[in-house]
Amino acid sequence: MSASPPPTTEAAAPSHLRIPASGWPRGQVYYYCPRCCAVHAVAATDPATCPGCGRRPLRDIFAEMAARLERAFVFFDATRSSRHPWLFAAAPGEAAPTLSISSMALGAFGELRAMGFTPPRRPPWGADEAVLDAWTGAILEHRDPATNLLRVPDGDGAVGGAVASPERYVSSGFEWQLRNRVFMADSYRLPAGAQSNRDYLATVDQARRWLEETWAAHPPWTAGSWTSRAVETHLALRGAPGWHGGQPRDAVIDFVQRWLEERQDRTTGAWYAGVESPHDNVVNGIFKLFVTYERLGWEIPRQRAIVDFVLGGADRQRGFAGEGCSVFDPMQVLYVLRCRGNDHRAAEVDAATAASFLTFLDNWDEPAGWFREGTWHGKHNLGIPLYMASLLLDHPYMRINTIYNWREGPIVERSPDGGVRVRPGIIHHTRGHPFTG
Repeated sequence: MSASPPPTTEAAAPSHLRIPASGWPRGQVYYYCPRCCAVHAVAATDPATCPGCGRRPLRDIFAEMAARLERAFVFFDATRSSRHPWLFAAAPGEAAPTLSISSMALGAFGELRAMGFTPPRRPPWGADEAVLDAWTGAILEHRDPATNLLRVPDGDGAVGGAVASPERYVSSGFEWQLRNRVFMADSYRLPAGAQSNRDYLATVDQARRWLEETWAAHPPWTAGSWTSRAVETHLALRGAPGWHGGQPRDAVIDFVQRWLEERQDRTTGAWYAGVESPHDNVVNGIFKLFVTYERLGWEIPRQRAIVDFVLGGADRQRGFAGEGCSVFDPMQVLYVLRCRGNDHRAAEVDAATAASFLTFLDNWDEPAGWFREGTWHGKHNLGIPLYMASLLLDHPYMRINTIYNWREGPIVERSPDGGVRVRPGIIHHTRGHPFTG
């Protein structure tokens, strides 16, 4: 495991992740010791010294992540298309940019800016407004005026699968980034119901058949994801104005809620599918269903059982393993429950979350200044610091899948004496538009 990068000054690359020990909310700080390759909890009032080997001073895990992520913009420049400065290829050395990758990179830009990281002070980078206008304009040049969907070449967006065509998949992904990462909901509106190929939940009988077939034929991550997408499509086609408990009663949606509650395992609180799956895939499925539970304000049954099940997949020393969503999906589930007032095994939740810094480190490629996968799909690892900070610092970076609206200001305010507090009035949507998750 690599040693810590040298410190970067706040003036050169400020990050909202850099928090003084006094800013940690539960009286202890999680530090990383590069000699022990371990994360240690130390009282906030004590020196930043490793309790294992005595090394000092240590940096806390968020300062360690900040020192690495401050370099992440090099990957944008390494994958930038020679044809257009705001279209991107999947990996360095690949010539052909794609709309799905360019949209993904747009989301990564929003995530990095939400954490306070700033791009280089050289063209084509510039002020956020100019960058975002140019970037979204480059993608919207490919909009088909007849369908209001993006035209995509063969192979781009193919992972949409049976639920969405490539055009629908890429277009809905782009709109999602605009709504939930860069807060430009006015820039592009997806045609109603275009998240999926059709309304799979048009009637109760159709919903029953589709749910039974989907959950019998796919693992929990896929089944949960498609279920949430189907609910979103159904409500969009009804012209529903927003989310989070603001929907009129709908017999189909009421049926879906009952169906899911009946299917939920009484012991673990998880939702299992017909395809046998590893623990992390089952947790991924909980994550995907929680998107709908949070959007619609549904009560979540068996919360303590869910916490026990999720923590059962964490290693005591290294937290949640894997990469991307395998690491932060468990954190999202735990964060949703904590926001609902559930403090079951709270200290263990914090410890497992903090130890997951080691997984972040395993996924980081220090020479490249990006994640080891070496493609834009490594971008999903940016969810790890966002959910870690939400859980450990009580800073509301995330609400379901959505980061806070960083366009309105930073997540923290700093006082002259170095103290920090969450900026009042944090929202997670474009001003004037409903929150959609």
